[in-house]
Amino acid sequence: MSLQAQDGHYWTQQYGTRSILLSNSAIGGVNDLAALYYNPARLSLIENPAFLLNADVFEISQVKFDDAVGEGASRTKTDFGSVPSFVAGTFKIKWLDGHSFGYSILQRQNSDIDFNYRDETFGDVLSNFPGEELFGADISFSQETKEEWYSISWSYPIGERISIGATASATRYTSSKGTLIELQALASTNQVAQYQFDRNYSMNQYGLLWKLGIAGESRSFNWGLTLTTPQIQLASKGNYTYKEFFSGIDESTTPDGFTTSLQEGIKTRYRRPLSVGGGISFPIGKSE
Repeated sequence: MSLQAQDGHYWTQQYGTRSILLSNSAIGGVNDLAALYYNPARLSLIENPAFLLNADVFEISQVKFDDAVGEGASRTKTDFGSVPSFVAGTFKIKWLDGHSFGYSILQRQNSDIDFNYRDETFGDVLSNFPGEELFGADISFSQETKEEWYSISWSYPIGERISIGATASATRYTSSKGTLIELQALASTNQVAQYQFDRNYSMNQYGLLWKLGIAGESRSFNWGLTLTTPQIQLASKGNYTYKEFFSGIDESTTPDGFTTSLQEGIKTRYRRPLSVGGGISFPIGKSE
């Protein structure tokens, strides 16, 4: 089976004051150094670019697992913390008059989700055992994703109110995901049944990508267009672990078994598609 998926374009994280307030609708009107990410062509149209450090914004995130451990048994996890950081600045090259340059370091993705469930009950849970059993269950799920971009940007005005630009980014992407299920049952006959399922993977990838942009200004509105290239993979490595163990029910049609697979140094690939973005910004004045 083959699946096609689109990576998030802009909507997951926000960088810079205006983009946070506008929920990332900033391709055509960003006026600070967040332009290095949203549209590098805007760099030549910013009057006074300054060093930008986005590090004091916090958010509350909530993840809900519907029917996580059975029908009607949902689980919710809430986290409070700072959003991914963004650091940017500008520099000049003396012999390239009129050209603008910038650098930026940002966290493109930063998520850490973990979920744990534990329960113990006494009753007739397993039909293969006579009478009632002491039954225990431990279930855990974890998923962590981090992505960092290290970028250099360039911009040049090709007219009084129009400019072009480009950003080259070196990327580092890490991801891990795991599921662990442990079930135990003790029958009244002192017979013990056990089931364990453990599957997890991790990957680490380095790559390069480019963002090209054009931006313009008029008396009544600003506009911008961008194109982000697919990622060129430079290096990657992944690990995969799978274990499944079942034992203890003599009357079961499923025999005792132990399955394991440990794979290290796997070549992995994280695809990033060609992306096109556009935006128009209409200033409506200031309110006091």
